[in-house]
Amino acid sequence: MEQTIHSYIPINGRSQDGEGYGYQWWQKSYPYDSKMIEAIVRTGWGGQAIILFPSLDMLVVFTGGNYSGEAVIHDMVTDHILPAVME
Repeated sequence: MEQTIHSYIPINGRSQDGEGYGYQWWQKSYPYDSKMIEAIVRTGWGGQAIILFPSLDMLVVFTGGNYSGEAVIHDMVTDHILPAVME
């Protein structure tokens, strides 16, 4: 598992900030309050996503079918899901 989610390729030189890519998984940080919450993300076409938050012991799954519009999964996590579980 560790080798699968490890960041092998930095995103825009930001691997030191926890953002990178490795074996079909993205490392991403979501803002909440004044801190960043680290996540491991796998996305698909149409808004499907698996988002693992190790520090929160939480897994979020989107099974969307938005094939013609812009995916808003990351906005939903930042605006709705994190505030709901952090408060």
